[in-house]
Amino acid sequence: MRNHRRLRRRSTRDAPDLGSLEARLAEVVARFDAIPTAVDPVAAASDAAAVLEAVDAALSGIPGLVALLGDRLALAALEHRADDLARTLARVDGEVEAVLSAGLVADVESLNAALVRSKDALWSVRRDRLRSARAVDDLAAGDSGWPRSRPTRRSRPP
Repeated sequence: MRNHRRLRRRSTRDAPDLGSLEARLAEVVARFDAIPTAVDPVAAASDAAAVLEAVDAALSGIPGLVALLGDRLALAALEHRADDLARTLARVDGEVEAVLSAGLVADVESLNAALVRSKDALWSVRRDRLRSARAVDDLAAGDSGWPRSRPTRRSRPP
């Protein structure tokens, strides 16, 4: 019963600064690029994962949704940056496999765990946060004052 009350409590945190979050995602792209050649790839991958987890947390809940719905350009920029990040992560994952195969990393398990954390956080940002904002926008298209994200289909020409 306590958890039920806790879920119904209003959020006390402010809406996140989407420009700052987009900049953090850009920073993560550079961090991922550095992992295969880093002196300590485990620390570099863990740092990148922590940034992605922080961005995911900032975009979560009502404050994140309100911020995303309130700034369509920032939402589009975050979507673009997250897509870039997904491509970078896939490429770097392959490069890390080569580094692991060469035996250049002592703690393979920790490196893989950090990469999995990054993939999970990025998935959450792309699928849970950004996609949900688009879905809410589509549902509320008549009430938000914004044009629809996707054009409506008509069964017959006008």
